[in-house]
Amino acid sequence: MHTITQTQLLNSSFLQRFKRPLLIAIVLTIVLVASGVVVGFNISDLFKGIPKGLEVIGFMIPPQWNAFGEMLKPALDTIVMAFLGTIIGTVLSLFFGLAGAANISPKWLRNTSRFIIATERALPETVIILILVAGLGLGPFPGIMALSLGCIGMLGKLFADAIEEIDQKTLDAIQSTGANKFQIIRFGVLPQIVPAIIANTIFRFEINIRMSVILGAVGAGGIGYELYHSYGLLEYQRATTALICILALVFITERISTYMRKKILDENEVMKRADAKIIAPSKKFKISMYWIISILLIVTILFWILQINPMVFFTDFHYMTSLIFNDMLPPDFEILWRNTNIYKSIFETLAMAFLGTIIGGSLALFFAFLAARNTTPHKWVSALSRFFMAFERVTPSLIIILIFIIALGIGSFAGTCALIVGTIGTFGKLFADSIEHVDRLTVDAIYSTGASKLQAIRFGILPQAMPSIIATWFYALDVNIRMAIGLGIFGGGGIGFELYMAMKVLRYKEALALIFFTIILVSSIEKISDYFRRRILHNDKI
Repeated sequence: MHTITQTQLLNSSFLQRFKRPLLIAIVLTIVLVASGVVVGFNISDLFKGIPKGLEVIGFMIPPQWNAFGEMLKPALDTIVMAFLGTIIGTVLSLFFGLAGAANISPKWLRNTSRFIIATERALPETVIILILVAGLGLGPFPGIMALSLGCIGMLGKLFADAIEEIDQKTLDAIQSTGANKFQIIRFGVLPQIVPAIIANTIFRFEINIRMSVILGAVGAGGIGYELYHSYGLLEYQRATTALICILALVFITERISTYMRKKILDENEVMKRADAKIIAPSKKFKISMYWIISILLIVTILFWILQINPMVFFTDFHYMTSLIFNDMLPPDFEILWRNTNIYKSIFETLAMAFLGTIIGGSLALFFAFLAARNTTPHKWVSALSRFFMAFERVTPSLIIILIFIIALGIGSFAGTCALIVGTIGTFGKLFADSIEHVDRLTVDAIYSTGASKLQAIRFGILPQAMPSIIATWFYALDVNIRMAIGLGIFGGGGIGFELYMAMKVLRYKEALALIFFTIILVSSIEKISDYFRRRILHNDKI
């Protein structure tokens, strides 16, 4: 009979405790290395390309100050495009949200609406505008429609979820009076989801400002076109002028939207409007009509500013139907065995998203610990880290990919580096918020034992913040798979580049086949990341 020593017991306990983390670390390392090989990730090439990137940045300084006046109209066009896209998109999203809510819609309508929402969510706005530009031509109108359709995937789902969570007793009470379906929605559903509509619409406007810059470069015009066009002509100082306008535009929009959300949702006015008993139906109807007429008036003025005839909605869409039914259908799925580069492009896109999420997320977590008030070594370190992440967040991904393409050349390596940089700014703030929102009493109890700051972070802060951090990491993968496709259109490699080239040379049937595979790819990653996020957030053990 063998005697088990204390050392063996300790080793066995260690292996049992760290078996799962070690297994996860090994799998991640293997996938990380494989992804690096797929995209040609090379530290040596990165360091060689840095001087080229810095040289380009040097060419951008100083800005072309006399070009600021010329940038005002494109900047205004970008704001108008984002606003109109948000308004139209919110109306469409509300329709799909109502149709997709299980508590007010029949099963067939709910399933159909949810399928459309999920399909649209899997289709990046950059892909949508490629189709719209091919059918409707260049200009702000395709940009507005791309932003509007892009809202459906996000806002439609949020509105449907909000409707399903409303107080069912209110609906039952209204229905008991003999009210029809429209009256139940008008007096029972809409008043209860007003806060959700306002908050999510304002947040979507923030996103649409950034997206309108990218869409402008694809063909929608505005300040994004000025930036992309200046780079193409090597007018770097003029590009800097456009970049300054974009940064100011995004930063001011973010500040205003944050203020509006706090101002509106922190006061009782919205909640009072959400209470069907406070305001009589006649008065509520007058208030609703006032807002509807005001918004329609603003939308009309903005269409006039962009010189778009609203009748284009009814006169030009036959071009789109002709493109889809005559030129794109049926999709040419033979491209899958006729062009073997497609499989390579798919793996490149997955590798880009994975590397951008792991490396960018790790760097974002590092800056988050420096930025969080309860983990930062000093206040000025926190301020600098937050400023750096804010600057990263408002810098459009378009300018980042252009700099990396100049430094590293066209391909998935440049796209991966752009994703890494973009992930730092976007998710560093979310990580920092997760770290700051831990239970302070637990941390104070650890400090009271004489523990150092590192020990308090290790045993008090990190265990509490880890579920939220890991869930956010999976969300980053969900976002980065879409971004990888979008960056590919500008030369970042992957399936996005193949799709752009197919559209550019008018191989529309092949492009539609690639779009189908794009939807399948994004939907699959979304389902996987959503599954793990839900599991992690509902399980305290990591």
